[in-house]
Amino acid sequence: MAYVEESAASKNPWGRGRAKKKSKLTLEQSALAIKHVEISTAATEVCRKVGISEATLCNGQKKFAGLGAPEVRRLKHFKGETRRLKGVVADLTLDKEMRQEVLRKTLKPARRRALAGWMVERYRVSVRLATALMRLA
Repeated sequence: MAYVEESAASKNPWGRGRAKKKSKLTLEQSALAIKHVEISTAATEVCRKVGISEATLCNGQKKFAGLGAPEVRRLKHFKGETRRLKGVVADLTLDKEMRQEVLRKTLKPARRRALAGWMVERYRVSVRLATALMRLA
């Protein structure tokens, strides 16, 4: 069997496993296919026309039952916004936790250097961020 190099698109940028496979259909197309099935077109016929399996259609029905294309678009937007906000909350929580740890300790210059090193190791942040957080404390 010949060695075939994987394309860059199929690799996960973080090096763990594979990246998520891109869907054949857009969310709007999925919603339209589900609408056709709800109207009374046979599911097998819709799947054949669209080029997906019945299992894929079933999964789409579970996710988007009763939603039209505009609602699906809004749902996608809200999911992206939620993901972004969760990242912001995680960053702020980490900053808060680091500040609280620093406030509990005395801050003489030698101790500040040691704390900065400790914060870099424990929280995997830059030295610049660690020292900035100590100045705020």
